Amino acid sequence: MDTERGSGLAVGLVSACSLVMAILVLGTVAMLLAAQAFTNGNTIGIPVLVTFDGSRAMVDAPSVHISGSVAGMVGSVLLLALPLPLWFIGLTRREQTATSE
Repeated sequence: MDTERGSGLAVGLVSACSLVMAILVLGTVAMLLAAQAFTNGNTIGIPVLVTFDGSRAMVDAPSVHISGSVAGMVGSVLLLALPLPLWFIGLTRREQTATSE
């Protein structure tokens, strides 16, 4: 019983860490793309997720307009965060079946 509870706790911890890592990776990429659009005044678009529309109306005043989809970002975070916990669950189940045999 204790190994099942410990395994569940470990899976929860791995899932939480995986979710945080996915959010941080997407946040970092988004900030880098926004900086690129702001600096060069160009438009960068990622379908379904976000569009960074940089403009240079005046030489000394660059700007960037960011428009995106919350559902697309949530889907991307989940797709990035899902493989690590699934791998960990498979690994712990494989170890449990090996020790029970």
